[in-house]
Amino acid sequence: MTTFKIAARNLVRNRQRAVAAFFIVIVGSTSLILADGFIQWVLWAMRESAIQSQLGHIQVMQRILLAMCYQKTRLNAKKLNLYLMSN
Repeated sequence: MTTFKIAARNLVRNRQRAVAAFFIVIVGSTSLILADGFIQWVLWAMRESAIQSQLGHIQVMQRILLAMCYQKTRLNAKKLNLYLMSN
């Protein structure tokens, strides 16, 4: 109990220092919370952009879709080669 009395007396006697320390703690806590929110947002945005741009390690799809993509790529390559040869 005497510890709390001494602390209360110290706060009353040095009001400017107590108020300054209180505001420093508030500003520091607020900045840490905001920085954590910003970091979480950046990580979320990076994860979403990797998902949307289809840059993942594996892509799960049906075989027919894979065959269609391969066929389109081959046809486009042939068209490009014919176009380049004609010019």
